[in-house]
Amino acid sequence: VRSHVADIRRLDAGESTGYSRSFVATEPVRIALVPIGYADGVRRGIANTGTALVRGRQRAIVGNVSMDHISLLIDDDVEIGDVVTVIGRDGDADVTAEDHARWSGTINYEITCGIAGEPRLLRVHTAS
Repeated sequence: VRSHVADIRRLDAGESTGYSRSFVATEPVRIALVPIGYADGVRRGIANTGTALVRGRQRAIVGNVSMDHISLLIDDDVEIGDVVTVIGRDGDADVTAEDHARWSGTINYEITCGIAGEPRLLRVHTAS
């Protein structure tokens, strides 16, 4: 399950992202906005606990999962347009359905069955 970095914002200490100010920066940080959310099958339970991959590195999901986007805590190496792997492998790193299930308190089958199909997400089946 992949998306991309659609926008990058800078938060100063005390500024927040997510509904109900669920993530408040304690220092200046960069946040990537990624257009994938609970309408696409990303469980709300991963907010402030889960990770996604950008450029082969784990990036914390911060703030609440919104209907149409998630926010990632990023470093200066991330750019608009970068691929974001929500479930899958990027280089030597991976995020699995089992990870999402653990963060959400459910099972991996519920995660994979909940992933939206077209028109929200294009499904491409590849050999492993």
